[in-house]
Amino acid sequence: MNGVFNSALGGAGQLTIPLVKGPNGNPANTFGPSGTASPLGPVTGTSFLSADGTFFYANLTPVNAPTQREFVAGGMPVTASSLASAPVVAFTVQPDAALRSNIPFIRNHAGGKLANAYISPLFIAPQTSTALQSSLAINGHGAYQQSVLVTAIGSVVPNSGQPTISGAVRGSSQLSAAAPPVRIGSNLTSVADGNGNSLYGSSAVSGFVLDQSPSALASEVPLKGTATNYGFTQPVTAANLPSGFSTSRTTQTMTGNFGGVMNTNTQTPPYAITGTTSVSTDAAANRVTANFTTDQAVVSATGGPGQLQFGGAAGNSAFINDAIYGAAESPTTRGGQPQNAQLYLASQGAASPPSSLLPANTSYCQCQYLQWGYWGGDISAAPPSGGTTPRIDRGGINFWVAGQPTPSTDINMLASQGAVGSYTGHLIGSVFRGGSQPAQYLAAGGLSAMYAFATRSGAFTVNNYDGMTFTITGKFPTNPSGTQYSALISTVTRQNVPITGAFNGSFYGPAAANTGGNFNFHTTAGPTYLTSGIFAAKR
Repeated sequence: MNGVFNSALGGAGQLTIPLVKGPNGNPANTFGPSGTASPLGPVTGTSFLSADGTFFYANLTPVNAPTQREFVAGGMPVTASSLASAPVVAFTVQPDAALRSNIPFIRNHAGGKLANAYISPLFIAPQTSTALQSSLAINGHGAYQQSVLVTAIGSVVPNSGQPTISGAVRGSSQLSAAAPPVRIGSNLTSVADGNGNSLYGSSAVSGFVLDQSPSALASEVPLKGTATNYGFTQPVTAANLPSGFSTSRTTQTMTGNFGGVMNTNTQTPPYAITGTTSVSTDAAANRVTANFTTDQAVVSATGGPGQLQFGGAAGNSAFINDAIYGAAESPTTRGGQPQNAQLYLASQGAASPPSSLLPANTSYCQCQYLQWGYWGGDISAAPPSGGTTPRIDRGGINFWVAGQPTPSTDINMLASQGAVGSYTGHLIGSVFRGGSQPAQYLAAGGLSAMYAFATRSGAFTVNNYDGMTFTITGKFPTNPSGTQYSALISTVTRQNVPITGAFNGSFYGPAAANTGGNFNFHTTAGPTYLTSGIFAAKR
């Protein structure tokens, strides 16, 4: 009343704080201790009241206990019918006053304060109401690089008739290139009040609060050593959809390739991983399912996982539009067996990469007929023979690409016409550099390619990928239909050391409008150098 909120807090103590609508509903009302009360005495802080008056929260610092924090939130419960008829809507995840991280759901010690971070809105898709928020920061190059990717994936589910958000937080943090990435993992739930309500609003959701759930803390897990557990309390407020937000939502299955670098607790150094992808989106259910199949040669040589499964169940995938989607690990493998994993997959549209990772005069491919993005996390397996510690294979920020393959009839038509395609785009991947000061980091470079469809020959020019610029030419081995190809690397050197490897790609879209795939390069002598990722280019 009269701009002041009073509550007895169920007998825990009196709470009295200012509570008024800020400009345009923004959380801008900061106040001092005069006239305030809380279970820990007078407070200073910031309070927010939504424009329609249906949701509020306040971050409070007790004057007599300045290292402590108090948090309060509540409102008027939204109806399930309002959610069912809503379009895609967006929200802003506000900072946790205790964590004081710019990036949601993580501590500053895991990269929450990294500069130049891309922090997406939290989107909720219509009807079945899946939710997705992603953040990405990549600062610096080579041994001086720091990076973090965190994504929150959930679904709005009924809870005794009251809608609740339930899901997971997944991510990777690498603040030192000299150490393997740290896995970020947590449950995700909307915080319920004393009446069991957690989403607030009238005809639409105006706000809510997310935490890691009452039963378990969030965790930062190094590949070896002790995990760090923590909690988060993130208020979420209604926002406008980003400018240019697309409403295109297509049910489709895309195929392609993946690449990256995997660390394991059973050996050093890490190893490169490559394979094929299948990514399916379901516009009616707002779900994503992805299956990654590792190349058999990689599995045989490293003992790494043969399959990586993502999404496919409520609470662990979210499809917002054709460019923005993500998923956590699938609860089962293709054979129906439990998958002992904590994984994430996110589209590039869900978390835009920084242009600073690219060399000058290069840009990420705006490819119409293919998608690319990120994946990472842990797969656990039985202990090695004679051991007691389970084997863990961990990917930091790795990459995938997939799209609608070009029909073989189009390839045959281009071949009969003697067509030559010229493509420009980028490649992006994970790097491990051995030697006296080993380092693990991300790199990106430019790509120019030429392909003669009649002779199935071409040239790939890599521009300044991790300091390497080279061209490979010749016949490219293909599948019988000519829709897939390999470009083998045999004449490249890095710092005068021979490098071997390959590009494995496909053509996408009508008349081979796009091309994309994975790559892997590695040294054949001297200190270990290996890198693997994906490329994407358009005519």
